[in-house]
Amino acid sequence: MQISDVVEDERYGRYLADLFEYSENSPTCLVWKNLTSSYSRAAVGTTAGGFDKTSGYATVNLATGKLRVNKIVWALFNNFQSQEGLYIDHIDLDKSNNKITNLRAVDAGLSARNKPKNKNNSSGYTGVSFSEGFTAKGTYYSKYTAWVWLNNNKKAKTYSIQKWGEELAQFLAVEWREQQIALLNLAGAGYTERHGV
Repeated sequence: MQISDVVEDERYGRYLADLFEYSENSPTCLVWKNLTSSYSRAAVGTTAGGFDKTSGYATVNLATGKLRVNKIVWALFNNFQSQEGLYIDHIDLDKSNNKITNLRAVDAGLSARNKPKNKNNSSGYTGVSFSEGFTAKGTYYSKYTAWVWLNNNKKAKTYSIQKWGEELAQFLAVEWREQQIALLNLAGAGYTERHGV
């Protein structure tokens, strides 16, 4: 979700700032500052929002729609200035940790470099995939392919299991990716230690 979804205009920002206050004593890190008629059952100073069981994000339902708390918290600390195309990233990957020290506005690429290993991963390592099949000529192949992304450019290297053996092909692919990430980080790519953990 982009921060621009929250920051529709300056008046909307003032509306949210009137409703919410940041508080690390709240499980969501937001409490009600003022209430609208829709929230007359809540009390000023109580936790605003709750955790969505499907996504794991803390959200607040308003007449204007459901908003993620991390975006509201970020916007409260940044005067609701529009940051077109940026995403509010949980630095520690914990979607429930909406402390301002755990949030940052980043582009889609940097946000992706702070994501955990995909649950559908076929190799056990982020950025490394296992594949097997038959070529158009009917020759069997199996391989590990490692890749990295920078500026929407994918760089990849493949290691044949027929040539290297299962364990060594996987090891070489993982090692190549780690070396590439180290080089990219020297250039400021922003891969975190938590990436793919």
